[in-house]
Amino acid sequence: MTERNGVPFATVAYVDPQDEQWANGATSIRQALVKRADLSADEEKALQFGNKQADTLSEKWELDTISIKVVNDLPVDTATGHAFPCSYCYNSNNMTLYVRRQRLDNVGLFMMVVLHGMAHIKVDSMVDDNNPHFVEAFYGGMQILSMKLFETRSKVQEVVDSLKIGNPADGREVRLAGVLDLKV
Repeated sequence: MTERNGVPFATVAYVDPQDEQWANGATSIRQALVKRADLSADEEKALQFGNKQADTLSEKWELDTISIKVVNDLPVDTATGHAFPCSYCYNSNNMTLYVRRQRLDNVGLFMMVVLHGMAHIKVDSMVDDNNPHFVEAFYGGMQILSMKLFETRSKVQEVVDSLKIGNPADGREVRLAGVLDLKV
């Protein structure tokens, strides 16, 4: 039976395949922290998007604002008992969700990790994916973020459609300002 920090994976319904391959080995978060200046342009965009989604969930769930920072590794004593034990950890003292840098490679999976971590933060328990309160928060968070993405996509489509109609110069600045003002 596979173990991570003494906790058998069998106690968890699902562990992400990449997490099964990684091992947490950092002696401290400070040692593993990645400076934003060292992120690629795509990694920075993904991180900004993740922080916006964390802000949305924090607001809807009436939590203090949670920030996301990127690390190359996680501390050995990172909580286990959930699907992503080697992808993120949370520090409640500074309200920061630390996410492994490799997760920025796939924005969809990165967002799943952020949502997963935020749902655990909401229920104030980082260790049990089977907790009904966590499951409720996770699916509720998925609903909130899906609605936000739908609303944003609809606004963009409205602007695109309006640019196709009539003289494109008429009101173009107003329509383009609508796109630039979108908060995803």
